[in-house]
Amino acid sequence: LLSGRGTPRDMRNISEFLSELDVVRALGNKLDSNISDQVKNIDTHDGLTGELKNALNDVLDLLEFGAIISVISFHSLEDRIVKKLFKYHSERCHCEKNQMICKCPPPVLEMVNKKPIEASAEEIKENPPSMSAKLRIARCIRKI
Repeated sequence: LLSGRGTPRDMRNISEFLSELDVVRALGNKLDSNISDQVKNIDTHDGLTGELKNALNDVLDLLEFGAIISVISFHSLEDRIVKKLFKYHSERCHCEKNQMICKCPPPVLEMVNKKPIEASAEEIKENPPSMSAKLRIARCIRKI
């Protein structure tokens, strides 16, 4: 398909590359609207992930010692944000590897479960949307 033509990255315009595909020719003008819809979705998702990070950090500021935070995510990108935030706040050190003396504050969270809790086969049968749900739980061990 690409022999002698380079890769899509080498082309100035993605639509030039896509117009060569039979499938795309069959789609006609729908292609431009589909691409613009995907760009809008990516932009919206980036905004929502930023809001999720901000909301989780705001919640951490409100947690008292011993409080438990649990988050259910329904999308893999959302789950990655929750996982990274929980992991970051539960680690003892965030220093660069070449730094000799650690000046990091103690961790704020303690992971209650290392792996996310997922729906059982029975739950998925009764409630299909639960298939993508992941529950992560952490306990506050130090007030920020």
